[in-house]
Amino acid sequence: MIKNLSTTESITNLSHILVLHAFFFSISFYLINNYTFFVSIPIFLVISFIHQKFLGEFIHEGCHFHLFNSRKLNDFISNYLVGLFFFVSVQNYRKKHFEHHKHEEFFKETDPETAPIKVFTKKEFWKKVFLDLIGVNGIKFLLRYTNHEEDAGKFKTDYNFYLILTLQMSFLIMIFQTKFLIFYIIYYFSLGTLYHLQLRLRVLGQHLYLENNKPIQYEKTTSRTIKGNILEKLFFTSDITAYHDLHHLHPYYPYRKLREIFKKESMSSNNDENIYSTSRFKFMKKFYESLN
Repeated sequence: MIKNLSTTESITNLSHILVLHAFFFSISFYLINNYTFFVSIPIFLVISFIHQKFLGEFIHEGCHFHLFNSRKLNDFISNYLVGLFFFVSVQNYRKKHFEHHKHEEFFKETDPETAPIKVFTKKEFWKKVFLDLIGVNGIKFLLRYTNHEEDAGKFKTDYNFYLILTLQMSFLIMIFQTKFLIFYIIYYFSLGTLYHLQLRLRVLGQHLYLENNKPIQYEKTTSRTIKGNILEKLFFTSDITAYHDLHHLHPYYPYRKLREIFKKESMSSNNDENIYSTSRFKFMKKFYESLN
């Protein structure tokens, strides 16, 4: 049993994932069967992005054993109710993400999450955004997170990944000659492009350290909590991943415990924008202006 997560919280987490899937699939099915492509595709893109964003937050919780208070059930849910949609097993995601947590300072070459998004010029930034939007960086991300685990000099096969791949291929075969195929392709095109751009902006927001009227530098970094409006919650960070400074201080606490600490210590009164912010746009604007 995982001591920082109750059975009630575990069941609530599972319920939230199931409700998320029910919301996504029911609306998608209704759109596909009742509207033309001209209407259904734009709406499907939006709900796909929201679905992917929340799944990304849930696999992060599962990575830290915060989805369910049984480790086996935690990993089963993380793999087959969440990671299945990303072609990623939680075991491989955990290995990479824990490498990120080993760093006290970020944007180092050994950090698998912040190093790839490090830029110094506007030209570099837009080049990486372009590579996000054509799927190149999404493919690189997938390859990083689907590698075999190395154990004592030997490669250990990740059977969960192969089962996830088999399930995906089986589903693809089932819908291959139906109208659902185009929406499957759109879902994964947006996952490899728009979601990856969102991931870039999310991680930059979590770890950028900015000083007014100074060029970007990565010698000083931070972990930032962002408590924004409904658009922030839907498209970037809900409470599940919002308390990022506390998460790096207490990675063994699930998000509800971090929320309690945040409220108890009145951290919303912190005026340091490198620790707490209510606006992603504000510091992203400063970041862009700091680039050469």
